[in-house]
Amino acid sequence: MVGSCFGSYGSAGSHLYVVPSNVGGEILDRPGKVSRGLAVVASTAIGDTSGRFTVAEIGARIFPRAKPFVERVMREEIVDPNQFVFSPPPNDTIDACLISR
Repeated sequence: MVGSCFGSYGSAGSHLYVVPSNVGGEILDRPGKVSRGLAVVASTAIGDTSGRFTVAEIGARIFPRAKPFVERVMREEIVDPNQFVFSPPPNDTIDACLISR
C-alpha cells in the first residue's frame, strides 16, 4: 500500500498528516482533500501565539489549573467566550491522577 504524509505549520502550531492514499497538489490544499477520509493527524498548538485559543479551549475542558490562562484569553475578546467550557465533554471521563503530575 502506498500512503502519503505531509505537514503544515504556522504561528498557531503545526499538523502532521498520514493518509493511506497519495495526495498531490499544493500543501495548503491537502488538509481539505483528506478531511472526509481516513487519516492520522498529530497536531501541536503554541500557547503564546495565535494557538492560544486552541490551548485555552482544551485547557478549560481538562486542566482546572489553566483557568487563569483561559480567563486571560477570554478577556482579549477576540473569540466567542462561549467556546471555553470549564468542564469535560459529556460522556468523557478524566482520570485526575493523569493530569495532576
